Amino acid sequence: MSRILIVGAGLTGSLCAYLLKRVLQSKAQLVVWDKAKGAGGRMSTSRPPDPTSHSADLGAQYITATFAYAQSHSKYASPDHF
Repeated sequence: MSRILIVGAGLTGSLCAYLLKRVLQSKAQLVVWDKAKGAGGRMSTSRPPDPTSHSADLGAQYITATFAYAQSHSKYASPDHF
C-alpha cells in the first residue's frame, strides 16, 4: 500500500487531504502532520488558559470568492460531498 504524507494541516493541507482521501479511498495510507496541536492553521481560535478571559478568532487573512469562482468550485463545497 502506498503512503502519502501531507505536511501542514491548515486550509490547503486539510483540503488536499480531504480530496486525496475521497479520490484514493483505501488505495493509500494518508497521514497529515502539523506543527500545532490541531488542524486549522490560520483558521483557528486562540483560547487563553483562563476560561473567563476572551478568545481570539485568528481567521484567514483573505478568503474572497466571486460568484463565477464559487460556481466553478461548487463540487468542493457542496454539502452532499461532506
